[in-house]
Parts: sequence; structure tokens; C-alpha cells
Amino acid sequence: MKLTLIERDGQHFYEDGKGLSLLSVSTILRVLNPYAGIPKSILEDSADIGKQVHSIIRRLIEGDYIHEWYCLDIRVRNAVSAYDRWRQEADYKPRRAETIVANLDDGYAGTEDNNGDIPDGQIIVECKTGEMMQLHVFQLAAYYVAHCKTFPQEKLVGGCLVYLNKATGRPHPYLLSTSALELYFKGFLALMILNDQIDVMKKEELL
Repeated sequence: MKLTLIERDGQHFYEDGKGLSLLSVSTILRVLNPYAGIPKSILEDSADIGKQVHSIIRRLIEGDYIHEWYCLDIRVRNAVSAYDRWRQEADYKPRRAETIVANLDDGYAGTEDNNGDIPDGQIIVECKTGEMMQLHVFQLAAYYVAHCKTFPQEKLVGGCLVYLNKATGRPHPYLLSTSALELYFKGFLALMILNDQIDVMKKEELL
């Protein structure tokens, strides 16, 4: 099954072109309104840096040479260097980058940053260039369950949130066990219900 990310009415969906439409994890998590009060210019700049960092990491995983390295914003280079430092410290060997995973049972999909192996086994990894936020744990948990359903032949031993410091070039990793991710997934499901209820209220003009 091939899914494509599309945007419609300010929301993101993953669709197969045959009628299947799954709400994205990022859209569901907006229900927490995590960026309230932050100026638009700051959000746009942060998003741009994040996109560049994720693109470079994907290219590195795919074996590409970053010929424009010294022309990149120093914040991008620092964040990518932080990822590479964590990769070496954790003895992490990536398998795939930016993989779409779907949970058809619960009705959502998303794009995990990458997945690969550490000495203990296979994990999924989410790299963050911004501040630590609680919603990141729910995001990782949602991707973990979707990965298990998309690749049932693979046995994950956990997931890792890796915060990449754009100023210092240092990584701050947080490894979560499968039991922790399964627990946080219950919280994600609750956020899905809340998101659905808010959508109904908007359609009924109650909000």
C-alpha cells in the first residue's frame, strides 16, 4: 500500500488514491495547541531549520555526500553534527529514513524520521531541533505502534527522542522502552478522540 501526504483545509492526510484517507499524527497533536503565543516569524524560522536538518540527515542515511556543507546555516550544521555524535555514541546503524507508517486499525498515519539498530536491537528515532515538549512522547508512541503494524516482521525494542542542540552541536537522547511507548500510546488515542470531538463541535458551530 502506497500512501501520499496531502494537505486539505489546513490539515494533513495520508491517502492511497483509492478512497483511504488517514489523518496525520502531526495534525492530531495540534489539539494540544503547543505553539500558542509564539510569534509566527519565530515558528517559520524554526520550521525551516528543522526541515533542512531532517533533509540532510535523510541524505546521510541514504549515503549521499553533503557537498554544500560549509554553505549551510551554522545552526543546521550544529544540529546535524549532534545527530552524528549521537549515532556514534549509541552505535546506531540506520536502516531507513523518513518512512511512512500507518495504523489502519486506529485510523492514522505519519512519517517517522528514521529507524535502525543499536546493540540491543531495532528502534525508531525522532530527531528534534526545538525545545523539549510533552507531545513528542505521544508522537513517538504513535509512530511506534504504526511501525509495528506496517512492518509486523520487525521487532522493535524501543524508540529514541534525540534533541539536537543547534547552538552547541550536542545531542540529548531519551530512550523509551516498548512498555513506556505502549503506555503513552493510550494518551495519544485519547488525543485522537479529543481531536475528533473538537472537529464535530466546529462543524456544528459550537466552537
